[in-house]
Amino acid sequence: TYRVQVGYPGAGPTIDRLPHDVQSPSREQRFVSSTLPPTRLERLGLVASYETITPGALGYLLGNYRRVFTEARSVTTGQSLFLRWTSNTFVYAFVRVLITLAIATTAGYALARVRFAQMVPTQVLFVSNYLVLRDGIWGLSSLWGQATLLNGLPGLLFVTALNAGPVFIMKQFFETLPREVEESAMIDGAGYWSRFSRIVLPMARPALGALVILAFQGAWNDFFWPLVILTTPEDVKTLPIGLLTFRNVYGNSGDWGLILAGAILSALPVIVLFVVFQRYFMEGVSYGGGKE
Repeated sequence: TYRVQVGYPGAGPTIDRLPHDVQSPSREQRFVSSTLPPTRLERLGLVASYETITPGALGYLLGNYRRVFTEARSVTTGQSLFLRWTSNTFVYAFVRVLITLAIATTAGYALARVRFAQMVPTQVLFVSNYLVLRDGIWGLSSLWGQATLLNGLPGLLFVTALNAGPVFIMKQFFETLPREVEESAMIDGAGYWSRFSRIVLPMARPALGALVILAFQGAWNDFFWPLVILTTPEDVKTLPIGLLTFRNVYGNSGDWGLILAGAILSALPVIVLFVVFQRYFMEGVSYGGGKE
């Protein structure tokens, strides 16, 4: 039999990197116990495999969260890929929220007050949008030094910023606002833009709060288009696609602790956003018809 001792400096051998395999010196010896239990035993007990080594209760609880930030690193810059994916997702979600607010409020107001509408599902435009990005918007992207808009956040924003869902939400909300208020402003000489910016938008704050949460959550969890557009290098990926990389790399070895730790960390921004703007979200989704 043989015993494995892995601990703090001075208590056992130094482990430079994980995963780490401890192999029996001979075929006649088998694993009995260790100060830290192995992730799994292989080759009929001849090899003890360690995916994580986190002595102590605190290390056991937080070890996988530390590994999320330290193990996966960029080949080109050496920086933490998880931090890079998180920053990319924050930038993408922030810009998409701004674009969604601008488009959804103006288009929703126009659809609520003017009788015209035509909506096309994004699935119908999938191939054409991809080809437009691949060719750099018919070659126009070459004007600022980009031959293609694939593998970049500008191309991702180009195909995802315009969404019929937020426009429909704002349209339904604007239709509940009493027209008498706008008619009074129109009698005073206010045009469409003046009525929209000075009267309608201030009244739409509950809906805008709900729209911010929904737009941020949609952008933060967006998976399909980032998976299609952001392929290489790893530094350009957003967090959901990065977690898929974790799944492909660590899932095959059964290291689910690191994958689940990354999933929990990725959910925290959305939870915090909902807690902060919960009042506006509930007002926006429960807002009824105009007051008498």
